[in-house]
Amino acid sequence: MYQGQPAMEYWEATQKVLQGDTAIVRRPRLTEALLKKPPFRFLHDIITEVFRQTGFAGGLFSPEEQISTNIKDKESKVNYLNKIINCVGITLNAHVPARPFKIVSGLEPEQTNTFLQMLAAATTVDSPTKQRAVSKVLVGEKMPSLEQGTMEWTHLYFLMSDQNRMCAT
Repeated sequence: MYQGQPAMEYWEATQKVLQGDTAIVRRPRLTEALLKKPPFRFLHDIITEVFRQTGFAGGLFSPEEQISTNIKDKESKVNYLNKIINCVGITLNAHVPARPFKIVSGLEPEQTNTFLQMLAAATTVDSPTKQRAVSKVLVGEKMPSLEQGTMEWTHLYFLMSDQNRMCAT
């Protein structure tokens, strides 16, 4: 954080990363209310838009999973979130603190926002790494544990720079 600047709220960091100067997500609009208690449909729309804008996680989801109305029950929602969270974690070689059961239950919005920020960071990784991550998730591989990951992301907020790189504030 720069001197003289107030601390940024977790949801504001998500807004800045995904809809800032180099917007990855044009819609849905990332409002404070939705980011403070993100419903599954909202998250699905964000993930779909990230894929549409960046190509990240291409091939991870079946055609049925790409349509949010097809994912109705809790188990399907958890499976969907497990896939993308593991893909982000493997891509970044980091542990993503978001827990799908908690997300679907509307709990732990800070960790959910950390996941969204990490999703934005994962889009900037080289293509071969992203493609390998998708392949690994599809064969059942999981992201690194907190102890195995090479980066500590919890409670760090990331902002997109003009060069489309991620940097800690």
